[in-house]
Amino acid sequence: MKEGTYQYYAGNMVYDNVKSLKYLLFDEGLVNKSSGVYSYEYHLKDHLGNTRVAFQPNGSGTTTTQVAEYYPFGSSYLSVSPAGTNKYLYNGKEIQSDALGGINLDWYDYGARF
Repeated sequence: MKEGTYQYYAGNMVYDNVKSLKYLLFDEGLVNKSSGVYSYEYHLKDHLGNTRVAFQPNGSGTTTTQVAEYYPFGSSYLSVSPAGTNKYLYNGKEIQSDALGGINLDWYDYGARF
């Protein structure tokens, strides 16, 4: 088996290599689990389902964790800033971190490969 990091999907739950809960997806964003502590991250989306802003609540307001802007076919024309943990960006589809020859392909998972 190829070495690396793997994710396992069970409905709206995502697990890591050791089958420990990594995050839980819900309509408005996701719940991260880190060191046994859960934190909410909310996503603001446009009319096409593209995640434009991700933020987390804090004691007195919110903290922006990600901002994304897109060309019409999904390429980011501003680098996702800052590099957050949310992988569900363009059309709400998960961006794959597959690499070919050391170059990150940044393909979106639409349920089929081409």
